[in-house]
Amino acid sequence: MELGKRKADRDKLVITEIPYTMVGAGINKFLVDVADLVESKKLTDVVDISNQSSKEGIRIVLELKKDADVEKIKAILYKKTKLEDTYGVNMLAIDDGRPETMNLKQILNTFLEFQYRNLTKKYNVLLEKELEKKEIQEKRPLNGFFVFVYYLVTLVANILHPVTVIGRENLPEYGAMLCPNHNSNWDPVLVALKVPVNYRLHIMAKKELFCNKVFDWVLRKLGAFPVDRGEGDIEAVKNALKAIKSGDNLLIFPEGTRVEHEGDLPAKGGAAVIGIRSGALFVPVYVEGHKRPFHRTRIIFGEAYRPEVSSRRPPAEEVQAVASGVRRRAYALGRDRT
Repeated sequence: MELGKRKADRDKLVITEIPYTMVGAGINKFLVDVADLVESKKLTDVVDISNQSSKEGIRIVLELKKDADVEKIKAILYKKTKLEDTYGVNMLAIDDGRPETMNLKQILNTFLEFQYRNLTKKYNVLLEKELEKKEIQEKRPLNGFFVFVYYLVTLVANILHPVTVIGRENLPEYGAMLCPNHNSNWDPVLVALKVPVNYRLHIMAKKELFCNKVFDWVLRKLGAFPVDRGEGDIEAVKNALKAIKSGDNLLIFPEGTRVEHEGDLPAKGGAAVIGIRSGALFVPVYVEGHKRPFHRTRIIFGEAYRPEVSSRRPPAEEVQAVASGVRRRAYALGRDRT
């Protein structure tokens, strides 16, 4: 509330801000109250009052007599009308799990501290993720123990089961899901040894291998994690999704267990679900079945692809079709190269 700034408004008191309770019908009530004060001779210096408010904002104009006492008029308006109002506010807040009554300064300080803690936590998590991505981009092996075992077992495996590798150039650098056929306990070992040591390959393995505490530690250090093949293992699915989404790679057998010949068992939908939901690149892999000691066998990596699906959560029939498709591609690699 101030005197008009234009020359023509020097004898006018202009109100441009009002309490929110006066908006609407409250303005008319204010005009009536001012008129009553003028009639009762309490505002003798006010000649006229008008509401000139528009979409541009509030503008209530009081025309004053020459040499009117503006400060006195303001004091009367604040005291006798709703131009100035007070509100009772319950300043009870929960701080660190405890209810406390605070003043405005304390509430602001507490809020700022809360935001600082949350933002610090948020950006620390983002920083960790960026550092993980950087590590993946630099293609570091999973850990030192893995490197030691990788080269040690490679020496033994090259003697017992020499392997001819075909199509290793088809391996994506990250976010790949390798899907081999499965007919021997050597399959995961041989496939893992025929990708680069820094390929960061995680392997979904049956939970029975993790019953011994020593084996459990060793297998987890080598990038494996357990799955309960008889149940819908949510934790295993989460581990698989995490591996792929973090930029690492995953080895999973669509058949779920060892089979002697193609078609002995239907492909399991779990591999398809993980691949679809994570957005992984499917890589069909053929592992030759006959693994006689000291006889050469073959591992063939097919071209990576993403299956076309209707959504990230497709119906069961579509999931089964994707699982059967990647298994069919794996066996086809062996037939095509015969």
